[in-house]
Amino acid sequence: MAKRSGEKQESGWSFRREITLGTLLQLVTLVVVLVAAWVNLQKDMVLIRHELARLVQVYDKLQQHIECLTEESLEHEYRLQALEQQEQQKRG
Repeated sequence: MAKRSGEKQESGWSFRREITLGTLLQLVTLVVVLVAAWVNLQKDMVLIRHELARLVQVYDKLQQHIECLTEESLEHEYRLQALEQQEQQKRG
């Protein structure tokens, strides 16, 4: 095949500059899927924030209980030591 003078050399790739109904539907479908995924992620983020806030509340309450138990444990330890000392004084 001889090329005529003035004829452009074409590469193996060529693009048609038209939008078909199928292409438009694929594009709309892609946009809908992306928007749905974004909305789903936003809902998940809200749920995660809510769960984290709840966990922080539970953690604070647990810390208060632990502090209370620690204080009670120390009080019982002091009482036990006092009773042991009284018992030793009675014997000795």
